[in-house]
Amino acid sequence: MAAITTVEVVADWLDRSATDERVIRAFNAAHTYVLDRCTWPDGEPPPDDLVMAVCFQTARVLERRNSPDGTIGVNEFGVVRVGTRDADVADLMGPWRQPVIG
Repeated sequence: MAAITTVEVVADWLDRSATDERVIRAFNAAHTYVLDRCTWPDGEPPPDDLVMAVCFQTARVLERRNSPDGTIGVNEFGVVRVGTRDADVADLMGPWRQPVIG
């Protein structure tokens, strides 16, 4: 399966440098996450949904370093935690998910 997108495209979308080691590592993790779970017809370019999923997941991974314990703050209801999954990424990947047979 071909690559979904490039670190340059994602870095541009994030307004970050494509040579920043943190961006490269976050991109690699996000790209692998999406690529391992999704497929599209051979010979066709990757769908825009998957490109956006990689962008969103890269941003999520980059921001996650600001919350190593899984919390992002405290409000009147208590501790605010980072969710385990990004609903937008899941929605974008949904139509392209590979069925799991096991």
